Amino acid sequence: MTDRPSRATAWLSGLLLISVAFNCLLIGVVAGRLLWPRDEATAVTGGDGSLTFGERVRRLPPTERDKFQAAMQPHRPAIRAAREELATARAQFREALRHEPYDAAALLQAMAAMRAKNALLQQRIQEASAQAFAVLSPQSREQLSRPYPRR
Repeated sequence: MTDRPSRATAWLSGLLLISVAFNCLLIGVVAGRLLWPRDEATAVTGGDGSLTFGERVRRLPPTERDKFQAAMQPHRPAIRAAREELATARAQFREALRHEPYDAAALLQAMAAMRAKNALLQQRIQEASAQAFAVLSPQSREQLSRPYPRR
């Protein structure tokens, strides 16, 4: 007689191990949902726990959302260009931070450029949004203005 387990026993042991691992995963998911519930108001949030503006627009009635998106469309190239400029400024900041020998003046210059590009992006988004809000109904503008609960 041999002390080796049979092939069937080895297969059953492997299946049991997979089953235990899957059950542990399932228990973890269920426990996470119960311990940290996410309601609709906190599912997509900005840094302060409130809904991002994009998520607020997505919650408008479909006709209102479509009108707003159409009004924003002509501004998208300028917004996209400002985003790309900001991405370049951020890359230059990271490069200045990594540079050896460290140069505080170069880093401050990169930070100033990043601030300027961020301000430009905000300005373009805000100007476009201000024009696009004109196509919305008073009810939709009111819906966008409501404060959302924080996390």
